[in-house]
Amino acid sequence: MIYFFPGFLQDDRDKVAEIVTNTYGLNLPFEINQVSLNEMILKPHTFKVWKKNLNENSIILAYSMGGRFILSKLAELHFPFKKIILISAHIGIEDQIEKMKRTTFENEIITNLQLLADKDFLSYWNNLSLFKNDASRDRMPTQSREELIWMFQSLRLSRQTHYKDLISKYCDKLIYLHGSSDLVYSQIALEYENLGVERISLPNLSHRLINSPQCWNKIKEILLND
Repeated sequence: MIYFFPGFLQDDRDKVAEIVTNTYGLNLPFEINQVSLNEMILKPHTFKVWKKNLNENSIILAYSMGGRFILSKLAELHFPFKKIILISAHIGIEDQIEKMKRTTFENEIITNLQLLADKDFLSYWNNLSLFKNDASRDRMPTQSREELIWMFQSLRLSRQTHYKDLISKYCDKLIYLHGSSDLVYSQIALEYENLGVERISLPNLSHRLINSPQCWNKIKEILLND
């Protein structure tokens, strides 16, 4: 069974299987079950119930915040799986000065989630340096602002453990995908690679590579050759 954990602001209507099939015209020879990251974070017991579905043949695709979430749960619960494909997921911050900078940035995002109208927040979000090479997002997700803030607070990168020991332990069961134009996560990808993880860089894609048929063709290739 294949499960997909989306990133922050992933709209519930953006069902990944529908996008892959209808938008990109890719016929995947396997079923992808999209997990509600929103529900997993807001209702912590949900993950403990869900993980009972996992076994040694389970494959997990996890993008951005969804990747950080699944790493946090792997560190906590050590569940069975065959492979985890991490897509532009942060490994963690060790430097204390960088953590302080990240905390300031996170506080700014939360304040803007609290105060800005949808149009203004989308403009702010799309103009972040992380997304400068990506197509703009044109609508807010279905979750309420309160839910989005709670999700973001719960998975602050500034409070995340650096997962180098966890990555080293499971390196032979992990693959890391990132876009070559995503300069921040291209550097993070090297950290994973130095810990023994297979790293795949996709040309001319940036942080929102999950919205590209090129990304899904590569995932298809990985899974078919596994």
